[in-house]
Amino acid sequence: MIGWALGIITSVYVLLSFLMWYLTPVYRADRKAAVVVLGDIGHSPRMCFHTLSIAKVGCPVDLIGYVRSDIMPELNENPLIRIRALPEPVKRGNMPYIMYAFRRALKEHISLYRLLKKSNPTVVLVQNPPSIPTLGVARLITLFTFPGSKLLIDWHNLGYSILAMSQKGLAVRLYRAYEMIFGRIAYLHLCVSVRLGMALKTGFAINPKKVMPLYDRPYKQYKISGSKRVEQRKRLGFGDVDAPWIVTSTSYTPDEDLTLLLDALEDYSGPKLVCVITGKGPMKEDFLKDVEKRTIPNAKIVTAWLPYEDYHTLLAVCDLGISFHKSSSGFDLPMKIVDMFGACLPVLAMSYQAIGELVNENNGITFKDKKELLDGLEILEDTWKLAELKKGATLESQLTWDALWAEKVGPVFGYGEYTGEESSSSDSD
Repeated sequence: MIGWALGIITSVYVLLSFLMWYLTPVYRADRKAAVVVLGDIGHSPRMCFHTLSIAKVGCPVDLIGYVRSDIMPELNENPLIRIRALPEPVKRGNMPYIMYAFRRALKEHISLYRLLKKSNPTVVLVQNPPSIPTLGVARLITLFTFPGSKLLIDWHNLGYSILAMSQKGLAVRLYRAYEMIFGRIAYLHLCVSVRLGMALKTGFAINPKKVMPLYDRPYKQYKISGSKRVEQRKRLGFGDVDAPWIVTSTSYTPDEDLTLLLDALEDYSGPKLVCVITGKGPMKEDFLKDVEKRTIPNAKIVTAWLPYEDYHTLLAVCDLGISFHKSSSGFDLPMKIVDMFGACLPVLAMSYQAIGELVNENNGITFKDKKELLDGLEILEDTWKLAELKKGATLESQLTWDALWAEKVGPVFGYGEYTGEESSSSDSD
């Protein structure tokens, strides 16, 4: 049934898109941007960073998304930035799933279209995934409502690969078709990794000259040392301030295997540590029940949901960060690791295809299973090696978002100029 719903939506969009050949671009002298994320703004740091960077070059920008948690103070304080909140999705109640999915998609289409129309943008920057309704509505806006405006797609992953984790068959094929049809044509395709850019070129036949890898980078450095580190540990109150602290951030979804963490901690025999797990999500209660069943003598496990500043403070006072992100496509890179590097925190990361673009022997360690994770945790007892990795993470924290964004994306907003090398990516990147 999901497949039929996707088919109807895709067919409508395809019919409308055929009219694009009859449109004449209209030049506008003013500049106005709209940044769209069909998710919680407070937990979409990359899109928040885009918004701040656009404002820094003097361009007014509307940030459109759900407001479900604290937002970066810099966003609220900037007079060029306006937050436009999407209304929360309808609740399912007793509705059959197909009816609920169709009703929710319809409401999101209408809400997003209205907010984009109010924004009156010359540039629309959208996050993908989710693809529905973001890509379709953005195409309609740039084709029909504001012809001549530029559409930029920021590819964080391949949406159909995420759906394929829970659905099979027709639904996945139609979602992929929708994503390819409405994701192929854009003024610029940004992507979080070189491998993802290659997948767009080969899998979706996107013009290579319009594909530009833009790595996630820390927005700023969060560094706490000495007595202030102890003070902040006391303030956070998660456990012994003199013990090793490790941290992982999760959305409690199937693409992060936290049972692997518990399995490793059960066998962990090093100095007693504090393990802080931040985040919330649909599988959190199942995880907490699993924790209660286990005997873990050498680790205190704490779960938390923290405001923006406290989250970054926590990262800065920990000794080691862990990422269990596996990637549905193998091509995306987890922002949580970038956050950890921004706090000068070395990382243990689950190994997969693209992770080497972010984590290397100078700033972290990758693992595939419980044994390799346990081996990685042993670094807590090797102060020299841990200090060396911390140096590497500190170097990563110095490579900030602003400089990279100004070089890669700034020219779209009249800041700087592209060179041929900068405006495309090659398989050898």
